[in-house]
Amino acid sequence: MRVVLLGLVAALAPNFWASWGDGQGELTGYQLTQQRYGETRSGTAVMVFVTEPWSQSARVKADDGKHPPQDVLQVMKLNLVEDFQTGIYDYNLMTSMFVGVETGAPLKLAFGAQEWCGQAMELAWWKQDGQVTTERHSYFDGEGDQAGALDGRGVVFGDLMFHLARGFAAGLPAPGQTVEVKAVPRFKELRLLHKVLTPLPATLSRGRSAERIKTPAGTFSAEKVTLAIQGGTTMHVWVEQDGARRVVAWEVVGQERAEMTGRFRDAYWGHHNNGDEALLSRLGLKAARMR
Repeated sequence: MRVVLLGLVAALAPNFWASWGDGQGELTGYQLTQQRYGETRSGTAVMVFVTEPWSQSARVKADDGKHPPQDVLQVMKLNLVEDFQTGIYDYNLMTSMFVGVETGAPLKLAFGAQEWCGQAMELAWWKQDGQVTTERHSYFDGEGDQAGALDGRGVVFGDLMFHLARGFAAGLPAPGQTVEVKAVPRFKELRLLHKVLTPLPATLSRGRSAERIKTPAGTFSAEKVTLAIQGGTTMHVWVEQDGARRVVAWEVVGQERAEMTGRFRDAYWGHHNNGDEALLSRLGLKAARMR
């Protein structure tokens, strides 16, 4: 079935840089419900979307004047931070996804998990020929330090779904359509459930009409994008039907659900002084309590 490459269209839309070239990031807070060790946990999540220059050779944010112009492109970066408590200790998870603005193509994915038993990391980066190089570092026996590679052409990564649903990545079906793809779940799922990164048959679908989604931040007319992996999990992402197409909510069926609690745009990296934590109330969140 036909796939509409909205990533390229969104990047080149007349108002794209008017919205995303202001030097600010888009911050969104979420109420998180997470399954872990057979019980339901309550937590929080924060999404940070921001554009920045990217060095293709170094695979990091490019400092001004440090790299030749042909090495630098613009990316849409997502930092997703998730925290939840499990008894005496808590989980602190972070996912970073980088996608080329003009191509809608994924460039790098990094996931890190920290909790009292240890820490772990999953990495992937895309080459121009579509091949994906991966790394895994873990404190679990048998998972210590591993490297791999796969053909990423036609493979949808679960962590790309937030860009994809918003039109920042290429490959979003037309409204009401379903396409067959190969897919892997979010790196968070691979890590927490000790799964191996293996692309499996899947379907990627986009709702024909909007749904009414109620969240702590209000009720939204939202469009649903779904990635259903055969023999695996089903992930739904709801984005605003109009306007900025912000992520209103997401769900991995049977595992996690997040709903928006607040949002605003700001140069957040400058708010690091004592007292600036008061700004978290605009995200519907509170500062972490000190033990």
